[in-house]
Amino acid sequence: MDPLATFGLSANVFQVVNLSIEIVSHGYRIYKSSDGALSEFSDVEKLTTDLSNCNTSLLDYLQRIDPVLQSAPALVRGDTNLTLVAGDDASIKASSFANKDEQVLADLCRDCNRIADTLLLKLVRVKVNPGASRIEWRAATKAFRVAWDKSEIESINSRLRQHREQLNTRLLLSVR
Repeated sequence: MDPLATFGLSANVFQVVNLSIEIVSHGYRIYKSSDGALSEFSDVEKLTTDLSNCNTSLLDYLQRIDPVLQSAPALVRGDTNLTLVAGDDASIKASSFANKDEQVLADLCRDCNRIADTLLLKLVRVKVNPGASRIEWRAATKAFRVAWDKSEIESINSRLRQHREQLNTRLLLSVR
């Protein structure tokens, strides 16, 4: 047998063995877990749910104050100074800094919630209902699902982390 073919065959065998060990390990950890999920995914699920709840609260707040900002009298942040707008001439333009910041915050909240919902759906797909029948078989099938979806879950989690960091930056800037 050609040495290069032998090396390729041994590399493929190693990959199959490595994947098998990973799947068995995931299946065992899912089977032994109290909530039917891998511990790292349980943590991600808790944090994602909390982030989504916080974003929803912030979005509700922004939507409550939006009508207040659009009624007179109102304080408008201009390019370099603040001006009071009152009476029938009161109108808050969408181009004011306050409205832009609030709109960007609202958009970031919506994007974060959309990504969080996607991540939570993926996490549910790799979770076993602890009260399910034939839990061993279900844990094994979910272990295959984990091996299949793990990189996608990590990618979605990374995108969510980027949005959360941007949201934190915007919130810090809005406090100024």
